[in-house]
Amino acid sequence: LRIRKWDWEPDTPEPRTAICQYEDDLHYLICLAEGRSKVSVGVKMQTFANEIAAKGVKTAYNLDGGQTGTIVIGNRVKNRIGWGRERAQGDVLYFATAKGVDEGVDEQE
Repeated sequence: LRIRKWDWEPDTPEPRTAICQYEDDLHYLICLAEGRSKVSVGVKMQTFANEIAAKGVKTAYNLDGGQTGTIVIGNRVKNRIGWGRERAQGDVLYFATAKGVDEGVDEQE
């Protein structure tokens, strides 16, 4: 088994992304901390976990952060994308509702 030393560690500030589920199992929270840039250095894993726990979620799953973490709402990218462009990705988390905006469900940021 070959172990590779990565350039990130849980106890150093890094970009982080998590999907969290509230107690009712019907509401979710997506958390993204940017990092490795002039405007944001990132966050340590324990600090990220503490901030998420303070939101009152039941369960949280850590996902890949960095350039892989992109939040898009209404065809608009909501976070800064490192290296000037989105990374080509094959995976997506997509949330939809049966109600449309004209039926009282508004986009929330």
